Amino acid sequence: MAPLEALPPAPVLPRIKVLHVITRFWAGTGDGTLLAAEGMDPDRYEVWVAGVPSADLWEPARAAGVRTLETPGFRHALGPADMLVLGRLVRLIRRERFTVVHTHSAKGGSLGRVAARLCRTPVVVHTLHGQSFHPYVARPRRTVHRGLRRVTRRLATRFLAAAHAGPPWRPRSVRPRRTGETWCPPP
Repeated sequence: MAPLEALPPAPVLPRIKVLHVITRFWAGTGDGTLLAAEGMDPDRYEVWVAGVPSADLWEPARAAGVRTLETPGFRHALGPADMLVLGRLVRLIRRERFTVVHTHSAKGGSLGRVAARLCRTPVVVHTLHGQSFHPYVARPRRTVHRGLRRVTRRLATRFLAAAHAGPPWRPRSVRPRRTGETWCPPP
């Protein structure tokens, strides 16, 4: 058997490409998404975030080395422009060949999961950050979002819950948080 020094060097593996799709990249859900993105080892992962332009967390994400895409036409409200956003996400996913697409929020989650499946992305994760369908949301909007959730639920390979969202299919509960620069495990 040859000594360790005589063996060729280990091959350098390509970094795993991860895309986070989020509707609103600010406060709450945005903070959790940014923590997840910047907490990934940059030697192993190339992390991207795509979402609504002009949100508060784009600059901190870029400063942390996360690649960002403020997607034109991406808005919080549902509308016909969502088809353009879907097309932009599909083109991005095909061009960059992401291994993982991680979606957040109701609308960003639906569009991201559809785009990922159209591109045959191997791993599609959706994180539930809270109930989007409460009694204070107008009934027509709530009905449309519930329908989208039902249709796109099967497009994810895994669900995570960052809050007590209470869906019937029991996602795994995660609560990443940070104090200073040190990661704390979920309680």
